[in-house]
Amino acid sequence: MRSRWAKRKELGCLKKWCCLLLAGILFLFALPLQTKADGVEGDVNGDGVVTAADAAALFRYASGLEDMSGTSSAIADVTCNLSVTRADVRAVLLYAAGRLNSFADLQGEIEGTLLGEEYLDLFSYTGAIKTETGYRSGKVSVNISQMKFHDSVCYIADIYIRDISCLRTAFSSGKYEGKRQKVKRIAADNNAAIAITGDMYTMNADGAIVRNGVWYHDRRACRKKDLGVLYADGTFRCIDRNSMTLEELKETGDIWQLWSFGPMLLDENGDTMTEFHSSILGKHPRTAFGYYGPGHYCFVLVDGRQRPYSVGLRMEELSELMYELGCAAAYNLDGGQSATMSDGQRIINSPSGGGRTTTDIVYVGEPLQ
Repeated sequence: MRSRWAKRKELGCLKKWCCLLLAGILFLFALPLQTKADGVEGDVNGDGVVTAADAAALFRYASGLEDMSGTSSAIADVTCNLSVTRADVRAVLLYAAGRLNSFADLQGEIEGTLLGEEYLDLFSYTGAIKTETGYRSGKVSVNISQMKFHDSVCYIADIYIRDISCLRTAFSSGKYEGKRQKVKRIAADNNAAIAITGDMYTMNADGAIVRNGVWYHDRRACRKKDLGVLYADGTFRCIDRNSMTLEELKETGDIWQLWSFGPMLLDENGDTMTEFHSSILGKHPRTAFGYYGPGHYCFVLVDGRQRPYSVGLRMEELSELMYELGCAAAYNLDGGQSATMSDGQRIINSPSGGGRTTTDIVYVGEPLQ
């Protein structure tokens, strides 16, 4: 029979091994934490601060010009996608320039969005910024430029959004078939960062109408015009008239916006067109919507009927413009005297005859809650 001392010694050894085992487990779990504590996130060169030099080192790693240790990878992956890419380079530059207060703030903005980690430098992470040339926030980026094309003055709003609800439509007077108002007023009432004339939906009341995911009409008696369809996943397509039934249209995807003014301005391959399903083909003020990819769009406004300032574009010239801008698809909206671009505070273009009231707008704003 073993003595109490032998039993106590055996118990002591068991406790010692348990303590050692527990210490080993805690050490293993503590390694990543210790590594994180020892390094500053984004400080690739290890000098204790995050600067453009770290971005340069990151660029070499992301381009495959240099190898990176596991510890450095953890420090360099500021976007937390388990890989080091050029998105991390841009993020470090934003931080070094003071346009980003914390990498944690950035991770919260890009997660699960239309654009992912692309175009990080186009957004603002220290609050919304609105200027005469655009608007920036964590979810919206708008840059407004002006150009001359075929003797006409054109305004282009280059738009990036991280949430499809940022690209919305609004009815005049705040309701379906409400009293008509000017674009600036509707834009102001909806806190628009940028807005353009819509598709004068009351002219197509017998066709399908979808606004912000809501179906206001689900019949398709009108087959005279092409459709412009924006889906909830951020994709956009033009549908040639008579090419599908209403049932087939509903099966194409979760529709966010559906416009029925037209015509489509680029063919299915993104090339220019010379024949259109429209009777308004001459030189006129124009409004158009352009699509590059999910989350990237443009609003185009062309002034016209104001010689020698701007004469307007023929439909085929508008097609050429959208092609030159690099759009994959493009759709014509209501133009003429209605053609207006506004940020809610001012009218950006010079509407023909001072502009007129309309039924709806297409606009960009902060995402819906």
